[in-house]
Amino acid sequence: MPESGRVKPRALEPWRRDLRTSVFVITGLAEDAIWELGRRHVEPTRGPVLARADLAERAITQVGLRLERDDNPPRHASIAGWPSDKHAWRSIAQELAAAAELHVRPGEPAERPGYEPPG
Repeated sequence: MPESGRVKPRALEPWRRDLRTSVFVITGLAEDAIWELGRRHVEPTRGPVLARADLAERAITQVGLRLERDDNPPRHASIAGWPSDKHAWRSIAQELAAAAELHVRPGEPAERPGYEPPG
C-alpha cells in the first residue's frame, strides 16, 4: 500500500530478467473495469492490487522508452527500451513516477498511521 500518496519509482522499474515493465493499457475503460484487469490478471500471481499508477504513453516516450503492446492477456503491454545500467533505470523510474497519478483501490483502508492522501 502506498505510504506517501505518490507513486514509488521502484514500482515502475523493469524486471531484471528482461528489462521490461509490465503494464495494462486502460484508455477508454471505466474505473471498475480497470480494477477488474488487476484482479483477473495480476492478483493470481502477484497478490492483491492495492493501488495503481496511471501513466500517459507520452510520459514513457519522453524519457526515451517505448510502449509495446502484446495483448497477452488482453490490454497487456510492456514498457521497453530500458538501459542495462540499474542506476540509469532508477533515474528514469523517478521521472515516470513523477508523471504518474496514484489511484488507491476503492474500499481499501487508506486511513492508517503514516498514510497521507495526495493534495
